[in-house]
Amino acid sequence: LVTRFAAMQSSFFQLLWDPQTEGLRFRSNLSIENVANLRCAKACFLCSQYLPMLLYYMRSSEQQLKFPASLSYTTSHGLPRFVCLAFWLLGWFFFLSILDLNTDLAILVFAAQMLVTAGISAWSNKPNQTRKHDLIHMAAAGLYILDHILLMEVLAMRPTYKTGFYTCFLITAGSLYWGTSVKRNAGMPAKHASSAVEWQMLLSKLPADQSCQLWWSELSFMIAENLIFTSFVLGLTSGLVS
Repeated sequence: LVTRFAAMQSSFFQLLWDPQTEGLRFRSNLSIENVANLRCAKACFLCSQYLPMLLYYMRSSEQQLKFPASLSYTTSHGLPRFVCLAFWLLGWFFFLSILDLNTDLAILVFAAQMLVTAGISAWSNKPNQTRKHDLIHMAAAGLYILDHILLMEVLAMRPTYKTGFYTCFLITAGSLYWGTSVKRNAGMPAKHASSAVEWQMLLSKLPADQSCQLWWSELSFMIAENLIFTSFVLGLTSGLVS
């Protein structure tokens, strides 16, 4: 299933441009300094993912904690949000530093689009926001994840990391569907809890078996979502020769 999914996305992108051909040209122009900057970007992106989670569970943004909790939740406000954005922007600074005017135009446009998409996702991620902003955030976050697929081809990422990315992506999507189904079967709206108190109230309103299913679906989502980005970031320079 993972192999078929990868083949489908590759065929789709090749209708627009060939990321493998353009990626080969792009990689052949990378210097040792460029590869070093990509390694710095890796470190920053990992910090932007895991430091905010650590800070959140140290109660830096709220005293009553939600667990399991998605990346969107733990980085939605307070110190974790600012730390996440700071390291994420620093990571993009290192990544964009390897691009210049001689870089293929399609890659420049793609990088700009990816940055804007992620910015929209971050902007529309706030506690107690409207359903409209929830949908904007989910759409932008979904597109941002899909952007990584094309970037994996451009960077010639090794199959191990690609498989990890696709597998975790499918588990994340399945976990989201599972949790939504549990809520709908219980006659509840499919919205996400916007606070730890709301999360506990939601669990308490469900029968024991459905409450257990919802909790496990959230945990599965939390783990797989984190591993999507971890797989990608760890493999960022796997196809490059330093």
